[in-house]
Amino acid sequence: IRCIVDASGVGLAAVDRPVVAAVRQLASTPGPCTLLGRQERLSPAAAALANAAAIHALDFDDTCYAGTLHGTVVVWPAVLAAAESIDASGAEALAAFIAGVETAYALGSDLGNSIYDRGWWTTPLLSAIAAAAGAARALRLSAPATRHAIGLAAAQAFGARSVMGSSAKPFQA
Repeated sequence: IRCIVDASGVGLAAVDRPVVAAVRQLASTPGPCTLLGRQERLSPAAAALANAAAIHALDFDDTCYAGTLHGTVVVWPAVLAAAESIDASGAEALAAFIAGVETAYALGSDLGNSIYDRGWWTTPLLSAIAAAAGAARALRLSAPATRHAIGLAAAQAFGARSVMGSSAKPFQA
């Protein structure tokens, strides 16, 4: 629970940062999902993107040292948007979040820090897969559909550490 409170707090603190405003403008598709610190609501994909950028903009979000990644910044916005899109309960959203971050941390633990040391930024690389796992749990997808979601996320996952220090870092989260 603390990591969700932390993510929400640092996301709210960053809602007026230029990079967050730029991502929010890019992701302006209306929908049913919460946008941190704003009245407007966005589509699930747009809300997840904008909220992740806000949460990571100040770089004060939680860190797991198994794989050196910020799991909550990617998983929570995806799970929140998925849960809101189907009006899931808070307990269902929390269970989906736990499934997602545990996936990220298991991947990070299995791969170790060597992937980070070789130039990969593990937050978007591993947490994108974990976000798919968490969102699939929130959406109650079947096992085959969950495998497809995770497979698509893995195929699109990217994370080069060369973005460190640039506006691309919160966007890539």
